[in-house]
Order: sequence, then C-alpha cells, then structure tokens
Amino acid sequence: MGRLGVPINDALQRQAAARGVDYDNYGLEYPATSVPWKSPLYLHSKNRGRDNLRAVIKGQCNTEEIVLVGFSQGSHVIGDVLSKNVGGLTRSERRQIKAVVLVADPRFNSREPFDAGSFARGRNGLLGARTPGDLGSVARRTRAWCQKRDLVCQGLPNPLRGVHNEGKYLTLYGGGIVAFIRSKLGWSGPPPPPPPPPPAPPITFDEVPLGTYVALQYLDQGVVFGGDDPFTAEDDANLTSPVLSGSPLFFGSIQITLVAPHDETRPRSVGHVELDVGYMNSLEGAAITAYDVAGNVVASTYTENFGIEHVTLDSPGIHSITVSVSADEPAGAAIDNLAGAGVSP
Repeated sequence: MGRLGVPINDALQRQAAARGVDYDNYGLEYPATSVPWKSPLYLHSKNRGRDNLRAVIKGQCNTEEIVLVGFSQGSHVIGDVLSKNVGGLTRSERRQIKAVVLVADPRFNSREPFDAGSFARGRNGLLGARTPGDLGSVARRTRAWCQKRDLVCQGLPNPLRGVHNEGKYLTLYGGGIVAFIRSKLGWSGPPPPPPPPPPAPPITFDEVPLGTYVALQYLDQGVVFGGDDPFTAEDDANLTSPVLSGSPLFFGSIQITLVAPHDETRPRSVGHVELDVGYMNSLEGAAITAYDVAGNVVASTYTENFGIEHVTLDSPGIHSITVSVSADEPAGAAIDNLAGAGVSP
C-alpha cells in the first residue's frame, strides 16, 4: 500500500471498528512502475493495473461500499477505471464506489472542481490532463490532491526542482484525506459509544454450596456481597431455594455492592435492579434501600405482601443495596434471583 496508503487504511480501520462496521482492505496487485513515464513499459504496467482493478470492483458483492485511494501511477490506474471513455464499469458498480482519492496523478487536470492541494492552476499532469468531465460520474465523490512543484501532477519541465513524495503528501494532506473519506461514508461525526455489556443472568446462588459465606464469588460479574456475613441457606418456603441469608439465619442484613468486574476498588452503578425477598410473614417485614456512590439514598421500599415478594428498584445511580429484616418479622427473610446488578463475565 505504500507510505500513504498504510496509515490512511489504519485510520479507517479504527473508525470502522469503533462503529461496528465490517472493513477490509486490498492492495492492488500489478507490476507497478514509474519511469520512464511515456515508455511502453509504463503503459503496459498501467493497463495491467487498470484491468486488475476493474476485475476486483466487478467481483465485489453488490452490497459492498468501495473506497479507492491511489498515489502517482495508482491514481492513473483508478482514473482510467472510472473514465467515461475507457472505464468499463456499469452504473451500479460505479454507485458502489463511495469515495475516490487521487494523489499526484500524472493525468491531473488543474481545473476540475474536485481538485485539492497547493497546485498551480494551469499546470497539469506530465502525461497530459484528463478531458474535463472525464470523471464526471464520480466527481462528487472524488478528491484529487496535487502539491505545488510536484513534477508528476504539475508536469514541471525540470525534474530536479520537483517534489513527488508519499511521506510529504501524508504529512500535509493525510488528515484531510481521511476526513474526506469519512464524510463520504457517513462517518463524519464521532463514533457511537460502545454498546453496554450484555446483562448477566440472574444470580441464583445455585452454584454455591449450602452454608458457604458469600462475598467475592460474583466479582467476575461486578457484584460483591456483604453485611451480616451472608451465606447460602436452604429455605423450604422458597421454591427457588437455595437463597442468600444474613447471619443469624434469615435475620441478618445483606448488602449488595456493584463494582467493575474483577475489580472491587472501582465502583459501578446501574438504573434498574430486581430481586426476590422472603418468605415474608408480615407486612413491611423487610426494608430494601438503594444508595449511590456517595452514600445518598436513591430508592427505598418495604415488602408489602406475604410470601416471596419480587422487588423492583428503578433509579439512576444505584451503586449498593441493603436488605434489612424488621423487628416485627417473625420468621425473617432472605434474597434470591438478583437481576440487573451483574454484567456477563
């Protein structure tokens, strides 16, 4: 791809990845050469490139979006494939081409509306300017960069004074080239934020042996348990037993804290949590309180029914939850089926 193509491709690849877009690149295979410019060797090389590029474009799935970038002879190759005189592409194939970048084209026409760079108007490519409008079918998707004193795209009579260097074009125009391509692909704005991690399945404590104290067993999901030494217990009144109980059995408080997966030092917050609390033998037998990172209460409720109650907390910034059994609850309570708090490990 050369000193110009590789960093441009890398930048586009990063942009595509940030947007979740499938992206691939292809360095055209042909016997590229540069001098002597008007020799049969150059023309043969250019024509091989033209034919190969045409075949590559025709071989693409009709849903693909194509970007073409060429430097020097590569620009000549691309221009010929898109030429209304020798191109050989169908209208639908041309529509797939979303952006065309020609850099230091030996057929540069300094009076086209898509020209860019520091070129001198009136000075054209050393192989002669393309006929005005020859690239008309893709003109709105094309930029042709040419630097003043470039002997190839400006046709300077004294090659010793010329400038024809990929690295310099990259330095001067690389950012503009990438921005142009992004605009034609509809990637002009900042990439969308990454999707949130998928929610983890509810924490049911089924995989933790009975009688085990629970603290960091779910750290990979970003959930830490604390309070009054919570442990897994059997509860004959709960159809989804085992459950998590505080100490002493069914009467200790349970604290749930959300952190970054695998890192209990980094706090995390969510806006929605669900859990089962019970078995309740009195009204308002358990209090469920949610706090933000600063320790402020962001949501609170009491159990309102007998039996196993499904509790839902909806509030931005839920960082921790405390479940406490009231003194009026004769049989105590435990929790189970905690949902919305964890992330998939």
